Amino acid sequence: MTNHSEYRIQTITNSVIQTAGPSSGKRALAYQITLTPTNEATATIGFAAHCDSPLGCDPNPWQAGADFKQFVGNGPPASRYTTPQATAPSAVQVNPIPQPVPLNLENQPGQSNQPLTPQ
Repeated sequence: MTNHSEYRIQTITNSVIQTAGPSSGKRALAYQITLTPTNEATATIGFAAHCDSPLGCDPNPWQAGADFKQFVGNGPPASRYTTPQATAPSAVQVNPIPQPVPLNLENQPGQSNQPLTPQ
């Protein structure tokens, strides 16, 4: 995340990595990545990216989320946009709306059905 965010890392725990921001009126994305254990001895990786600009975000948070999912599942993205870096198994939730709450995308097209096992 430090290579792809204008904001510095604010929080690092076993379950959350979060940047500072977003700053008022700025188009740069602030990021939050979460790891949430499930009852099935697996975990879900959540991704949130948002900015605070009436002109929209740069990069686009939907594209940043797609690139993050690509990176987690298959390695670095082929997109021209940069994404937060992470090392994790391949099931990812994407939430580019302006609140750090991951969406459940279990049955969405392109979603991996591979469960994650916490380490």
